[in-house]
Amino acid sequence: MSLMLLISAGLFMRSLQHAQAADPGFSTRNGLLASVDLLTAGYDAARGRAFFETLLARVRQHPGVEAATLTNRMPLGFGGTSDLSAKIDGYTPAPNEEITLYYARVGSEYLKTMGIALVAGRDFTDRDTPERSDVVIVNETAVRRYFAGRDPIGGRIRLGGRPVEIVGVARDGKYSNIAEAPRPFMYLPMQQWFRPDSILVVKTAGAPTAIVPAVREALRSIDANIPLFDIRTIEDHLAIASFVQRMVASLLGAFGLLALVLATVGLYGVIAGIVSQRTPEIGMRVALGASHRDIVALILKQGLGMTGLGVAIGLVGALAITRLFKTLLVGVSTTDAVSFIGTTLLLVAVTLLATYLPARRAASVDPLAALRYE
Repeated sequence: MSLMLLISAGLFMRSLQHAQAADPGFSTRNGLLASVDLLTAGYDAARGRAFFETLLARVRQHPGVEAATLTNRMPLGFGGTSDLSAKIDGYTPAPNEEITLYYARVGSEYLKTMGIALVAGRDFTDRDTPERSDVVIVNETAVRRYFAGRDPIGGRIRLGGRPVEIVGVARDGKYSNIAEAPRPFMYLPMQQWFRPDSILVVKTAGAPTAIVPAVREALRSIDANIPLFDIRTIEDHLAIASFVQRMVASLLGAFGLLALVLATVGLYGVIAGIVSQRTPEIGMRVALGASHRDIVALILKQGLGMTGLGVAIGLVGALAITRLFKTLLVGVSTTDAVSFIGTTLLLVAVTLLATYLPARRAASVDPLAALRYE
């Protein structure tokens, strides 16, 4: 049990390291996130569009702001994902194939603000309004899957019967969780696909929290009744993204260490009891010429036999149970050699020490006293 828990903890600790170093698909780290909800204030779509357009314009004017945009959800958040059924002009689906594209509603200059590389085409601008043709930006995976051998720019996608034109191709990223595989994704301009609740994303030149008063003032100057809430930095948001790996690694690590202590104490107690029972035998062996090394080797052999059996069972159990973690691991396989070998060596080393202490005491037995005990 100790080995199974320690190996599982080792996998998640290595997964946490990879998760923290993983590329989420956007490069902006120095920035601020703040939520705005117009629904409770009774804004309709027309007034809401005007509100967000004015808010972005005023926030961008601040000298500490490098870029600003809106989105209905941040990548790697806990809010889930949204998807739409689609038909792609020029692509013939396989029998029974249903095309589903995940998406996010975003504001103008979203790719620039987030630091998402533009592979082809353009980013959204303030000119992508409801009065103009509907547009969309897709990611590289969508292009590879549905536009093989074709130029996606200018291509058309029908979303619920609503045609949109592809104006850009963005680099792939992580959208729901850091461990996910690449999948087709698209960005829809918020002015054309309006919703009243949005996240304001501000890329800053200095400390992100330093511009909070300026953002509040910009919001207050438009409508003093609209609150700014859930304020956090992008770094804080990324720390939340690896929360699952950190939590599981901590819990399994704590239980694993506790199990290791219990296994060590238990093995020590068993070996000490065996040594006590075999004291006459050990005394006889010493009297017949057995050396200190011979006695230590005798006891170690018995202790390591128990350890070896426990390790064998633990490894089989670990191979079985770690398969359940496959979808939660980042950059680490369920049979990661470092975790399995390193943890096994640690357990063997600790149990070797637990066995050696009573073995050393057995080797120092006075043969005369042992024989009198007999």
